[in-house]
Amino acid sequence: MGDDTSILISNIRMVYPSIFEKNVYKGVEGKYMATFLLPKTDVKQKKMIDEHIARKLQSAGFSVDRDKRFITDGDLKNEGKAEPNELHDGMWIIKASSNNRPQTFDRKRNPVTKEDDVLYSGCYVNLVLDCWIQNNTYGKRANANLCGIQFFRHGEVVTSGMIDTTNKFQELAEYDDGNDII
Repeated sequence: MGDDTSILISNIRMVYPSIFEKNVYKGVEGKYMATFLLPKTDVKQKKMIDEHIARKLQSAGFSVDRDKRFITDGDLKNEGKAEPNELHDGMWIIKASSNNRPQTFDRKRNPVTKEDDVLYSGCYVNLVLDCWIQNNTYGKRANANLCGIQFFRHGEVVTSGMIDTTNKFQELAEYDDGNDII
């Protein structure tokens, strides 16, 4: 993007988004967040991300382990798991969040809301992130602040582990509102 505070990642798959409302976990309100999947074949964008993180870490004056960065290896995440997540195969996984709602746009840069049903789990987006370095009692990390998301193209919808029950039910005959319930 030209500055050192944010980066633009193009045509990346978004999954499990909470971008219009803050994530809630066990009754506690969290942040706006999403996970993004970057194919390992996209060497150019991976290099741009790594260089951005390196500049931020150099400015901070220390380094952090690769597993303490907002981009992780999907294949390594699946290693040793009884039920690996097939979405992670061959991907770099980027996790980003924000206390503030990210700006959201369609292809023509028009703002979109949840009701517009443009941004969904599984679509491809252009993404603006701001890397920030954490150094506090919770440890040292390279985190990503979720700044903006623009719809790029449609993709297969991804649900968060829910079982598709469509084919489990049989088609039923018309229901008679009478008292003859069988």
